[in-house]
Amino acid sequence: MSKLSHSNPNLDGVYTGEIESHMDNREFEERKVDIEFIKLPQVLEIYPVGRTTWLNGVNSGEYPQPYRLGKRITAWRKADIIKLCEAAPRVDREEVK
Repeated sequence: MSKLSHSNPNLDGVYTGEIESHMDNREFEERKVDIEFIKLPQVLEIYPVGRTTWLNGVNSGEYPQPYRLGKRITAWRKADIIKLCEAAPRVDREEVK
């Protein structure tokens, strides 16, 4: 089971935190991994779709699920968004015209 601890956002509105993972092997009993979280406006800067399109995609499972960092704070792991961008098909600008 993983436990998420979060901290305040930096000036860009990016949240950073740690996940503590408890494994059977004593050597890896408490391993901490740094994770960067971004809120919806930053997600849409990286993956340029509209807000409604993004939220519909999250609800349908097409896009990554968010994490609740507080009562009114929802954010996505930046690594998940970058992975989504890398997996997205490339569109040639000539095809768009």
